[in-house]
Amino acid sequence: MRSTRRHGPSRRPPILAIALLLPLVGACAAPEAPEVTPALVAPEPQRHVASSCAPGGPRLILDWADVGDDGRAHVGEKLTLSLVNNKDQALEAELTLRIHADGRVIRKSLGRQTVAPLSTTAVAVDLAAMDIVAADLTYAAQIFVDAALFDGAERHGAASTEAAYFHAEPGTSKLLVYRESAYRDTFGAGDFRGRRAGRSREAGVEGVGVAHLATAAELHGDPMDGR
Repeated sequence: MRSTRRHGPSRRPPILAIALLLPLVGACAAPEAPEVTPALVAPEPQRHVASSCAPGGPRLILDWADVGDDGRAHVGEKLTLSLVNNKDQALEAELTLRIHADGRVIRKSLGRQTVAPLSTTAVAVDLAAMDIVAADLTYAAQIFVDAALFDGAERHGAASTEAAYFHAEPGTSKLLVYRESAYRDTFGAGDFRGRRAGRSREAGVEGVGVAHLATAAELHGDPMDGR
């Protein structure tokens, strides 16, 4: 350890250092912003993201109830989002549907939901209501639902779903919604039309279907803006 020579006969106790450290005890660290990936390169599918800092895990878990990660695709525009409140107090979640599609980022409010203590609430999500023509997609679109968590008027953290993906099946126009396994193993890591097959038999590990990787600020808001 590096020693520091002091001048003068007295040695003051490190009161300032203690005062500076105390506010950090139990504080919630802001999530780090991931690096932005190049255009037309999909990010690694994101896991449940939570910044509520509740003891014992996240206060709220969001999941796609009818889209499993078993390699199969859900058929149709209508999805069910489940909100699982792990705590013994009710909470409110302001929900936003976010879609990344061929370089566009589209958001739609899903309203505010109150989730009772230790319970699950189901929310209907209709992709047909979004400003996207799935049959015109060049690569698979990526979807999330983000939640800002509130106790009354005060915001207490945020959460997000894992990524899901969708495209319209060529020839039938049926909307297929799926998760990571099908995205990589069945639908060419986003290149469901096979446009890159002639140039590379295998898509890169990151995939090719999403043009933008969401930042922590987009998921949770700027922690410095007072929201």
